[in-house]
Amino acid sequence: MITVKMPLHVVLNVKATADSTLQDIKFKIDDWQDTYDEREANEPEYDSQIDRWQDALDRLEEKIDDATELADDYEEWVDNLGLDTIIATTSYIDIEIDKDGLFDIIERLKNFNQEYRGLSKIIKEIEKIAKTIRTYEVIK
Repeated sequence: MITVKMPLHVVLNVKATADSTLQDIKFKIDDWQDTYDEREANEPEYDSQIDRWQDALDRLEEKIDDATELADDYEEWVDNLGLDTIIATTSYIDIEIDKDGLFDIIERLKNFNQEYRGLSKIIKEIEKIAKTIRTYEVIK
């Protein structure tokens, strides 16, 4: 954990970005789940297509499972920001942030994206959070 000293408007922007990127990841997972459900319902007619169909389903299921695990970890990080209860009495706020946890999640998201694709825009938004944290990090 590190301490960051941020203006209130920046804190609120970090929280809003974190919430929206988390929601975007969840929407992606829902889209992939819908695709999985649709494909699963359309079993091929010919035996020669069944293996490819099953492989595609297995890969999509793995993608959904991996993304769900990442989303859960990111949601935990977002929840640990604890910004919901901040009452600003000054224009700057000192908060504790798990910077290493965020960088780990970003790295895992990048690795996921290399294999499965679909999260590039979301990763760029989360990287903005990391850049903001680095900017306002209190050096001890």
